[in-house]
Amino acid sequence: MSPNGTQRDPDSVSTHRPRRPPEVVVGVDETPASLGAAAYGAQLAQQLQLGLRLVHAYGYPPVFVPYETYYLNDERHLADELLASVRDTLDVTGVSITREVVLGAAVPQLQAAATRARVLVVGHQQATWGRRLLYGDVASGLCSSSPTPVITVPEGWQAATDRSGPVVVALDEASHAPDLMAFAVAHAQATGTSVVVVHAEPGSNDTAAAASSAELARIVDSWNGGAPEVSIGTRLVRDDVAPALHEASDGASLLVVGREHHLLHLTSWALSVGRAVLRDARCPLAVVPVREHAVTESAPAAGHLTPAG
Repeated sequence: MSPNGTQRDPDSVSTHRPRRPPEVVVGVDETPASLGAAAYGAQLAQQLQLGLRLVHAYGYPPVFVPYETYYLNDERHLADELLASVRDTLDVTGVSITREVVLGAAVPQLQAAATRARVLVVGHQQATWGRRLLYGDVASGLCSSSPTPVITVPEGWQAATDRSGPVVVALDEASHAPDLMAFAVAHAQATGTSVVVVHAEPGSNDTAAAASSAELARIVDSWNGGAPEVSIGTRLVRDDVAPALHEASDGASLLVVGREHHLLHLTSWALSVGRAVLRDARCPLAVVPVREHAVTESAPAAGHLTPAG
């Protein structure tokens, strides 16, 4: 029994799991969005030169749904078939692909499976009210609490054709820039794209907007030397942050937002900009845990970069 109260399948996971090298982990289920997430994760693993692990969590039905003792055996068999079928759809070379079936609720089990992963990838689609009631929203649950960066891939995303756009970084506070920029620049390096840093400042006057633009420029300048092959631009918008990011996600290859990695901030996800963008983003969304970093010359004071949402 794991600390979170769920049990791992003894047939698929050893009690003493060896330390894994960095890899891309993809959460797989029966939804069409999951196939897109698997394809996205496979291409990302190839570009990052990492292994790929496909993980499916299955478990007991809700407490008010009766089931027979053979239910879990049938579910395990179906889970094995599902992962095998998804594996067969992936057309990548040079990537080591493993499969793992775990017993327990999807959110805690995927978090545990991705503890040492570079990134956790899951599909996202608008779930019906009944599915949310029975199983919850897995993508939102992971984004709200995972210590590993989570990339959600919207249903219908074409992994092979929709990746030419920039990596868009939503920056609200300069103290979050180190974590967000490190993730975005590394992703752009691996995928051969550019980076655009977006800050929304609704209702600002010309003086405040000019100060914010100058601070954005200083942040970008501090990163240009470390990744000269990645073009980094800025965009200051005077619109509310959620509409601005929805617009920015149109044509982007990835939208990156931060989430403060602290227990006191978990409940804020329900009202966060990240959650609002997750519902309607037009490209994959990366939710990156961020910490408050000390401000230095290479990471200027937040100043006019006030929280955007």
